[in-house]
Amino acid sequence: RVGGVDHIEGILTKLCYLLGKGEVVTIFPEGTRSRTGQIDVASVTYGMGRMVQSVPNCDVLCVYLRGHAQDSYSAYPKKGDVIHIEMELFTPQTKLTGLRAHREISVQTITRLKQMEERYFAKINAANPSVQNGSSA
Repeated sequence: RVGGVDHIEGILTKLCYLLGKGEVVTIFPEGTRSRTGQIDVASVTYGMGRMVQSVPNCDVLCVYLRGHAQDSYSAYPKKGDVIHIEMELFTPQTKLTGLRAHREISVQTITRLKQMEERYFAKINAANPSVQNGSSA
C-alpha cells in the first residue's frame, strides 16, 4: 500500500514470480479499497495486468463481496450483516504488448467486477425500489 516506485516494483516482481510458480495471488485491481464504497473503474492500476500477462493463460477469479448494509467506505461489515458474494473465473486475452497489454488486462478485470456490482445493485433495487446504489433515496 505504501512505498516508493522501487518498493512497488519489487513487490510486483515477487508477485509475478509466485504467480508463475502456480501460487495464488490476491490483489485489489484498483490498487486500494474504494473510498466511495463502489468500484471506480478509472482508478484501475496496471500492475495487475502485468502480473497476469507474465503467466501464459493465467486465470483470474473476480470476487465481488458486499455487505447488504454497506452504504459507503468501511473497514468491516456491520455486525450481523448479510454478505453478498459473487465469483467469476475468466482468462484475460489481449493481442497488445507492454503497457498497453497491462492496461487492457486490468480494464477487462475491473470491468467484470463493475458488472458484478451493477448486477448486485439491480437485484437490490428490484427487491427494494427505495434503495439506490446502497443508500436510501
